[in-house]
Amino acid sequence: RTLYPEATVTQGDAMEDNLAGGQFDVVIENPPFGPVKDADGDTVVFDLGEGYETREIDHAMALSSLKTMKDGGRATLIVGSVAKTAKNREDAYNTKAKREFYYRLYSEYNVTDHFTASGDLYKKQGAAWPVDVIVIEGRGKSSLPLPAVKAPPVFASWDALENTLADSSQVRREDGGADTVPDAARQRDTASDGDAGRG
Repeated sequence: RTLYPEATVTQGDAMEDNLAGGQFDVVIENPPFGPVKDADGDTVVFDLGEGYETREIDHAMALSSLKTMKDGGRATLIVGSVAKTAKNREDAYNTKAKREFYYRLYSEYNVTDHFTASGDLYKKQGAAWPVDVIVIEGRGKSSLPLPAVKAPPVFASWDALENTLADSSQVRREDGGADTVPDAARQRDTASDGDAGRG
């Protein structure tokens, strides 16, 4: 309200269909991560349709929110990554939950950048699980390889992360359209702890 005093602010259950599809130019999502329990202590299963179910609330909320994005809209997602202790990050992205989520995400949305922010960057705030930051530019299949094929780069310093965000912000079409982040962003040299993520 301070930054955008004329904005309309609504509140509700993110997993309920309380917003019409395809109405927003920009979607920003930073949901809680992992499984959640219901009142009886059972793990909640989210049915997202077309035979796809997940127990990961961040996956469910991200895909649900993206339904409200316009076809040419943009989105940034922050979801739980793979465990920092994972010996092979590609294998860690190939677990059932992550494989199904990213296959659906990359098939239906134009993911133009995907990187991991080490949990060490914000552990002083009381949490240290690595997170994946995913940039989307409209609908349609992404040209990037799935993370189970090529794991996203890990940024373990604020300087490396700042440089990445600065590089991305400079790549913008002259017609005022959406940013287009090159695939080369995946190959940038970064300070990395070698692994990251959520299990």
